Amino acid sequence: RLVGDVPIYVAPGGADHETWPELFLAEGQAGVPPDALGPDGQLWGNPLYDWPAQQRRGYRWWTERLRRTFDLFDLARIDHFRAFVAYWAVASGAETAVDGRWRRGPGRGGVLYAGAANGRRRAVDGRDRGPDDGRQRRHGVVRVRADAARHDDAVLRQGRRGDVRGDGRGG
Repeated sequence: RLVGDVPIYVAPGGADHETWPELFLAEGQAGVPPDALGPDGQLWGNPLYDWPAQQRRGYRWWTERLRRTFDLFDLARIDHFRAFVAYWAVASGAETAVDGRWRRGPGRGGVLYAGAANGRRRAVDGRDRGPDDGRQRRHGVVRVRADAARHDDAVLRQGRRGDVRGDGRGG
């Protein structure tokens, strides 16, 4: 089986960002909050999704992104899947991610719309490589995976040691 890698974000100024600018926020950039290994956090610089705009369009962009992925691969791994639940947003022009803040993602809506439109039983590896930033956010990621699994979409979770579980409960 072939596994396709789908990064949660797109490249700034890349084809997706330039072709559909209305699906991205004009201000802000993606990053990761500070932690013990990175006191300044990580500043990725990727454009942030305008999730309400995505929702108004029935998550069509995500649906097509996964459709094309499934044309080529048996399994899709969405890296940093946790951004469907919450993501770290940093002001444009910031030099570090320290002053970023958590923003709510679309939750299960984005995942379920895209999965349903691509046919049931298509496997998505919901890899959660985000920081262990507290029980509430972690629980939200697990809940989104579990909700998708209840809707007949196989959502796998790769644990920190590489173990894979398909029960929606996490590693």
